[in-house]
Amino acid sequence: IIGRRSFGKGLVQREMALGDGSAVRLTIARYYTPTGRSIQRPYENGNEAYYNDYEKRYRNGEMRSADSIEVADSLRFITPKGNVVYGGGGITPDVFVPKDTSVENETLQMVARSSFMNYFIFEYLERNREKFANMTFREFSKNYQVEDALSEEFIIYSRLSEARIDLSDYMLSLKKVIKANIAQQLYGPNAFEFILNEGDPMLRRVFELERQYR
Repeated sequence: IIGRRSFGKGLVQREMALGDGSAVRLTIARYYTPTGRSIQRPYENGNEAYYNDYEKRYRNGEMRSADSIEVADSLRFITPKGNVVYGGGGITPDVFVPKDTSVENETLQMVARSSFMNYFIFEYLERNREKFANMTFREFSKNYQVEDALSEEFIIYSRLSEARIDLSDYMLSLKKVIKANIAQQLYGPNAFEFILNEGDPMLRRVFELERQYR
């Protein structure tokens, strides 16, 4: 398992509708790993602690360093192959990949899924749709390059939007975000993720290990 500790949602719930339009979610089962570890993170300390757990992990540095992952020794398990693992709070990966918490990455992740980016790309495609009319996604992914002029146009647009973000220092990364959004409107959400995740550190680590153990 490669990445960062999972969220820890290990309950199976069934929703029961009530007469007033509200609903009750009843827990009917729990997820366990094959060795008997519970995936569900604890919720004995109340709703506030439960819902703030992910933010706490972020503040404690768990997203940046494997050494910051908090585990309960009382939930220590030994797998059949002799590995030490822990229950009660998601799945801890065998190979840790830190999260990119730089201002550039956080800003562009927000911009990539923003409504003003979506509208900008829609307007761009309305003017330039014939350019992509006979282009397959494979051809688009391999050959299409976002022009400097389009990136600069979006930088000006984003400054004037409600977000008022200055992206002029992120030109290279911004081009990938623009390309991903064009792909989404032309070829669908899977195309968006494909373009956006090209060069992703976690995927690179997966491929490195695949070559190592092939």
